[in-house]
Amino acid sequence: MELCDQLPRLEALVHVSTAYSNAERRHIEERVYEAPAQLAGLRAMLDALPPSLLDDLTARYIAPKPNTYVFSKAVAEATIAQRPRKHYATAIVRPSIVVSSHRHPYPGWIENLAGPSGVVVGCGKGLVHAFNLDLAARADLIPVDITIDTMLAVAWEIATDKSEEVRVYNSCSQQNPITWGTFRDRVVRNARAHPFDQLMYYPFTFGIKNRYVYKSLELVLQTIPLYVADYIARLCGIKLQLSLVTVSERLQAMNRVLAFFATREWYFSTRNVQALRRRLTRADQDLYNLDVTSVDWDEHVSNFVKGTRKFLLKEKDDNIPRAKKFVERLRRVHQFVLLMLSVLVYRFLMLLLPRFVFRSSPVLAGLAAPH
Repeated sequence: MELCDQLPRLEALVHVSTAYSNAERRHIEERVYEAPAQLAGLRAMLDALPPSLLDDLTARYIAPKPNTYVFSKAVAEATIAQRPRKHYATAIVRPSIVVSSHRHPYPGWIENLAGPSGVVVGCGKGLVHAFNLDLAARADLIPVDITIDTMLAVAWEIATDKSEEVRVYNSCSQQNPITWGTFRDRVVRNARAHPFDQLMYYPFTFGIKNRYVYKSLELVLQTIPLYVADYIARLCGIKLQLSLVTVSERLQAMNRVLAFFATREWYFSTRNVQALRRRLTRADQDLYNLDVTSVDWDEHVSNFVKGTRKFLLKEKDDNIPRAKKFVERLRRVHQFVLLMLSVLVYRFLMLLLPRFVFRSSPVLAGLAAPH
């Protein structure tokens, strides 16, 4: 903003924040909330404390913010709102969870491995089989091109109105929601229909809200298999591009970050964005899509999976027929594994159940005892 102050012809400044900058609230309006810390004081603390002490104090200092990302976004918003107005108008755009493009430059275009795209890659490659999420909770996903179109339209509006106040725009999918359960189902279905190259296992995943059940599934379905596969690869002298132990650790870290947002729901006010969309001419609405109701989530998730394969992983469409044959073989392996597990569980229960019944019932135990 100090740099912007020196640009005499600048008319609008749009700051990109996040819809979760105030994630400790359940209802988030289009306004700037109280700062969790003052920028000057934060700078002084960071300069004064050694890094080792900062690591220990960070979680307590930023509470109730879930992580330093949203904390820093909240500090930035408050800093912008408190700064004296200059010759340009200022706005804050808060996108929710940004996913692949809806229309531009191509349906499904993505070049970022963070967030849901990491989920798509992990599931598509057969690496992720457990997620800590609430299947019934609303997933506030927003296509990247709709967010960018919103930013461009916001710049036009504040420059036209020459507003002196800092306007806030929540760019979210509240009017056209999708649940995490639906998102997971669509990702798995499309990962099987448009399989990735070099699958580790058949794509499937469980969505569990209970953290302890999730951790148990993660250990059994992800961590142990990846550690065993890494050990076998080393034993056989197979050189892997990336250690499967490292992959396991990264998947766990990804799940820890996403769990906070995938096990909760927020209500975001979007009045400013809706008013801006209505203000655009028909010709501008064709160029700049601010309408989240135009998104067909079934089609979008399908394009998301295909786009992740094509644009992010750089895998060729010519390989899909071969990948489909491979995923079919993995499906048969998966069914065989499920059958063997079912037999083992059945045998275990048959051994355990009689002992449990006789112990809990003295009468049955007496009848079963030798005379």
